Amino acid sequence: MSESSLSLGWTDFKSEVGFFLGYGRTIASFIGDQEAEVELIVHAGIRRVYFPPAFPGIEPGYEWSWLRPTTTLNLGAAGSDGVISSTTSFDSATFSDWVTQGITTDDYLDITTIGAGSTTIAEYSIASVASGAITLDNPSTRT
Repeated sequence: MSESSLSLGWTDFKSEVGFFLGYGRTIASFIGDQEAEVELIVHAGIRRVYFPPAFPGIEPGYEWSWLRPTTTLNLGAAGSDGVISSTTSFDSATFSDWVTQGITTDDYLDITTIGAGSTTIAEYSIASVASGAITLDNPSTRT
């Protein structure tokens, strides 16, 4: 899936904030402390999106699902097979020792139901790999 034409990057935010402040849209032409000021404002704006403030009569903020913590799964002894258990996002899944098999952060892990008619529950991206442990990111979609 290609990226949406509505996507904005960090430089887009800086350019638009600079324009709003009267500095123009060309970041390279900001002088003195203008770029630092723009950077501070963009950071503050991003924080307000990630962690929205409370308003009268509305519960404070919103918890984005993609900002929830990841979980680390301990895989046990090298080369062993078994069941992974976690109380965060799934109950169990079968595994081999992925670390010694060369799993990397470029790989994905599909969590499926166990039994007849197994279906994929979620796809996780691998955030980090260490001996005996793999840290997973929240469910993601491959592109």
